[in-house]
Parts: sequence; structure tokens; C-alpha cells
Amino acid sequence: MSWRDDFRAAYDAVQPSYPEQFLESWAQHEEPDNAHEQAPLRGQVRGEVGWFQIHPGTAEELGIDIDRVLADQRYSMEAGAMMIDSYASRTPAGFTGTAWWAMLKLWHALPLLAKKVISGMTDGAGSWREVRDWIEQNVRSSDIDGHSPAKWVRNVQEVLDDAGPLPEAMTVTGIGPTTAVPLIAGVVGLVGLAVVYA
Repeated sequence: MSWRDDFRAAYDAVQPSYPEQFLESWAQHEEPDNAHEQAPLRGQVRGEVGWFQIHPGTAEELGIDIDRVLADQRYSMEAGAMMIDSYASRTPAGFTGTAWWAMLKLWHALPLLAKKVISGMTDGAGSWREVRDWIEQNVRSSDIDGHSPAKWVRNVQEVLDDAGPLPEAMTVTGIGPTTAVPLIAGVVGLVGLAVVYA
């Protein structure tokens, strides 16, 4: 079986709220080999893991078992959805359309840049193009600890390009403790968030 077959089998088993093509594109650009662990990042004992390249700090924050991510593809899918739920909960409602999808990936690519976008684009944005143009016009490497804004813009662009058309937007609402509450078009996020198509 190819990594895509494994990925799709895990997706079908878990049924996360996010479109399969978005998550598959994410994995394609991060790490198609779920059992691979990157070299530890500066100041970390462990590296990013799994299809979604879950950072050890994020794993600790969300209660994700990174050894299990490496060994259990279904759990890796659940953990990836949990991580993305956390990014969705940090993204203001003013970001809609492709801007919303881009912000999910931008939180993962470089949280410092995502925070800069949110603080600078106080009215939000309706498209990735608006966000991308704002970054190009307003963010310098010195603003984000020496990182290249262009590198992370390119990372987000590649994921969105390969994902193809996505729903207009999704909405995240807190629902308290994690429970299996059915929704019209979604499933409960693993951190007590419901993610539904708008």
C-alpha cells in the first residue's frame, strides 16, 4: 500500500471534519511517512512527528502521545485533527474563505507569523490572496525572529494549491468536554470543539 492508501484508510476510519484533500495535501507537504520523526528542533528532546508533523510542545499542550502517533495511523489522524482544531480556535471569525484555510496552515508553519497577521489584519480577510499580500507588504524577517516570510507563504500556498477547491469556510464553536455529539455537517473536535461547514 502507498502512503496515500494508508492515509485514506485512516481518514475513513476517523472521519475528521476537515476535507480529505486538505489534510492529504498537508501530509504530502509535511511528511508522507507517518512513522518518521524529524530531528529534534532547537531546545527540544523530540522532533515533529507523523503526517501532520506535530511539534512536541503542541503534543504536550494538547495531551497527544507522540510515540502513539508514530505507531498508530488512526491515532495520528485523530491527533492531527486535534492540532488543527486548536489552530481553528485561535483564528478570529473575520478570517473567512481561503483566508481561513490558510490561517490553519500558517499557525502550523510559523505561529509567530500567524500572530502577526491576526494583530495586523484586525478586520480579518476573505481570501488567502489578501493575507499573502498583507504579509508581503508588512512583514520583514526581523519581525519574525529572522524567519523568511516568503518561505512560509510558499509553504501555505503549496498546501492550498494541492488541496484544490475547499468549502467557503468552517466555523468552530466550543461545546465543552469532548463528547460524540452529531452535527449536521461535521464531527466533534477532539478538544471539545465542533467544526462545521458554514
